Amino acid sequence: TACPSEQTTIQDVKIKGNQHMATINPNSIALHSAQSKYYKYREPYLPAFFDYLSSKLQLYQGSRLLDLCCGSGELAVGLIDRVSKIYAVDGSSEMLALAPRHTRIFYSQCDINSEAFKSPELIDHILIGRAIHWISPKSLETLVRSNLRSGGKIAICSTQWSTKDAWYEAYASIVGEYRNCENYRRLDFRGSGTLSEIGFAAHDRFSLTANFSFDLRYLIGHSLSSTYGDLLDKLCADIDRFESSIINQLSPHLRDGKLSGDLT
Repeated sequence: TACPSEQTTIQDVKIKGNQHMATINPNSIALHSAQSKYYKYREPYLPAFFDYLSSKLQLYQGSRLLDLCCGSGELAVGLIDRVSKIYAVDGSSEMLALAPRHTRIFYSQCDINSEAFKSPELIDHILIGRAIHWISPKSLETLVRSNLRSGGKIAICSTQWSTKDAWYEAYASIVGEYRNCENYRRLDFRGSGTLSEIGFAAHDRFSLTANFSFDLRYLIGHSLSSTYGDLLDKLCADIDRFESSIINQLSPHLRDGKLSGDLT
């Protein structure tokens, strides 16, 4: 979570050029939408994560949240029983179509990098799940000024899995035939640069880790869910060979039909 820095108020901040905008793809909504059919294969948030986040933000039944770039609504659904209302915003109609409906979750389609979003009421905290690198500092500053109560926090949430098991080397080799990581290295997944530009500083952080088991079908879907643009097109165009390589090379590593790693 991040909160306004003691040294800088939101009103004092001046956006410093386009140093972070350079990493934001202007076609981000289209890229995001193309992943929608595979998004169920993204790493899930651990159930205990919602308890920890609720405690860190001191949520109560009257809390109102804004979920930016909400995707298919994982954060909103995981927290709605702990708060009063959640306004959930995403630029992709395909992603929003996947989000479970709830009487106290209010979904809106809006490209927050090109449109101004204003919730019907001031909100207590802003949530951003696996998406801070898609949001420009200028856009986030506008959203904070328009929507966030004084003293409110921004919670940057993410998931990832890792393993030192032998199967991963074979998997990385297969995916490496398609992937060019140069396009990913400059992205600020924690958002520290973006947050500092709008006068926010790190207030607290935590991580939870548990074992995560999955089958080969899930792993194939995960590969598609975590790639964009040309890489996704390459994988889809060569999907039969890609699936065959995964099955043939990783099957010897299965235990009771599953692989495993650490989900954080």
